[in-house]
Amino acid sequence: MKKFAFLALTVFLGVITVQAHDHKKMPRKMLESIDTDKDKKISKQEWQAFHDKRFAEIDKDGDGFLTKDEFKAQRKAMKKKHKKGKKDHDDHDDND
Repeated sequence: MKKFAFLALTVFLGVITVQAHDHKKMPRKMLESIDTDKDKKISKQEWQAFHDKRFAEIDKDGDGFLTKDEFKAQRKAMKKKHKKGKKDHDDHDDND
């Protein structure tokens, strides 16, 4: 159970890091992505829904369990997405 909690936290932090490429906007972007009723607060239900969605995204075979391979695949996808976001950001800077 401790290993699962650690892996889940690692994936969650990876997701948040990728979503918030602009670190100055990280708290705002994180809040906006979780705060579905836009009241500038995150309820327990919104927090749970956010994590349920992330769980479903990682659980590729839909069996209700997360495996080591599913975590690895998610991490690989996050790294790829982060690299693409960084490249897009760098390309934008070159055009300024």
